Amino acid sequence: MRLIRKPTVILILAIAVIATATFTATYTMRGSDRVSRATTGATPPDHTVTPAPNTTPDTSQPFWYQPFVNQDAQRQPFRGELNGLEVDPYWQGRTGFELCPGTGLEPAPPRTEISVATAPGPLRVDPESMPSGVVPSNVPDVFLCGEELFEIAWTFAVSPGTPDVNEGGSGLLVHRIRGREPITYGSPRERWFESTVNGIPVVVSRPIVSVGNKQFGGCFLAGYNPETDVLTTISGLAANEGFCLQVAAAVMK
Repeated sequence: MRLIRKPTVILILAIAVIATATFTATYTMRGSDRVSRATTGATPPDHTVTPAPNTTPDTSQPFWYQPFVNQDAQRQPFRGELNGLEVDPYWQGRTGFELCPGTGLEPAPPRTEISVATAPGPLRVDPESMPSGVVPSNVPDVFLCGEELFEIAWTFAVSPGTPDVNEGGSGLLVHRIRGREPITYGSPRERWFESTVNGIPVVVSRPIVSVGNKQFGGCFLAGYNPETDVLTTISGLAANEGFCLQVAAAVMK
């Protein structure tokens, strides 16, 4: 079946961005501490409440993260260039026929997705190389242009107790595609920074707030390798920037 649009991958990517706050709140409340259990019955602060400059979060309090969430919501998503990559949260993407003229993108044959995604090549995603505690949560979405691997989207589960991850665990999405295109992750400039992974320039978005094993807002990383013409994006839904950089080092080889 030829694809006019990549519905499964686009949906996964949208969920990764939109659901971050809900996902992280859920995992925060899964913590073993007294505050995590008490948060369910507490009243969150008003949406206008923001932290004072240089405030250190008091994670012993219910809804300790809410003032930081309020502050982040008042900032505009960044749109511009960072580290040679275009960031545009309003970009609408391309159709399967725009990505693969003539035939359009096609899903890999059923029951071959894992073998295709893990085969040696520039788009490879190898679960065995992931940091400890990271395991696949489903079969990857794999798309071909003719006989050539073109795109992979694979979700993973991250175990509670993994370093740089929320104490209740996290979700992880790894997406790799041929060609350069705008980064659509919506994050204010204050959370973006530039870095390098295995010699490849990357841009990284920090969580809204991160204190020890408590994360809120998740991390995001994107990098384009001009030698292989592959764009890689990584979304850690309840993890900090250190975790996204670890995953990137394992994937972007």
